[in-house]
Amino acid sequence: MWKNFWLFNKVKGLTYSTFSIEGLNVEFLLNRLKKNGVNVYNVKRITAKKTIITVPYNHTKKFFAISKELCYNVKKVKSGGRYYPFIRFISSISVVLGILFFSLFTYFSSNLVYTISFYGSGAKHQVAVKEYFSALGVKKFSSFKSINLKELSKDIVLSVGDVAFAECVRRGGELKVYLVENVKDVGINTLAENLVCSVNGVIESLSVYRGTPLKKVGDSVIDGETLVVGEEQANGKVIKTGVLAYVKIRAEKTFTFFSESDNKKETFLALAINLTKESPINYDISIEKINEQYLYTIKIEYVKEIYSGL
Repeated sequence: MWKNFWLFNKVKGLTYSTFSIEGLNVEFLLNRLKKNGVNVYNVKRITAKKTIITVPYNHTKKFFAISKELCYNVKKVKSGGRYYPFIRFISSISVVLGILFFSLFTYFSSNLVYTISFYGSGAKHQVAVKEYFSALGVKKFSSFKSINLKELSKDIVLSVGDVAFAECVRRGGELKVYLVENVKDVGINTLAENLVCSVNGVIESLSVYRGTPLKKVGDSVIDGETLVVGEEQANGKVIKTGVLAYVKIRAEKTFTFFSESDNKKETFLALAINLTKESPINYDISIEKINEQYLYTIKIEYVKEIYSGL
């Protein structure tokens, strides 16, 4: 940055660096330096193999090249001169500015969309999706920070009739768009008007691709309650979309059995699981003696999957 700045080069000539040279016949090196225009000051012979010399700061590059060519071992001892602090300050600014520029470049470039790719059965409709992207300003070199990928996925389904499902994800500088074609062959366009709960329990997970959820993860729900309605708001209008959603509900069923024996745990547990018609994730068994019989109370905890269009 500063190498072509006249004042900086002038000041460098008034700044010096001192080096320790190890090797025999140092006079040969000194003569070579003189012939190549390298000024040498304060030559001090320490031993037969070690000599201390000082050269101008702006001659150090040429000095290193010659000494390396002649196979001398060179070690820098110090730098000095009246203007050395100025040189060091300017050099530090160059380093700081370089780091700052690199950091800013990395920050901004790492948030840019460099490529947009489409895959899935609906990729054949990417031209229509690209036109929609263009209207939104989503294109090459757009900023990922300005794109809500979740909302973009929903908007594609609402705006491009040939697409039944879309998912936009970021992979480094690539925007990957997964599309499912809206045809009967993929079994995905027969959507319920609403998604209704069929058990009592607590929502464990909720994924809605079409429609508007009325509940969230952690909410308690009851049999017959609507979880997702098949409509969405778009440009101030309510659009009937049907429901494309998948819900997991943690539920529980309780069964009671009477027996004259107190060793029927395994038998009644197997019967309870069979009646539940779901894979249990946990269970609890209690036994209470009532008169001459035993009351078995079995609680089966399981996860119920409810979905539409999948």
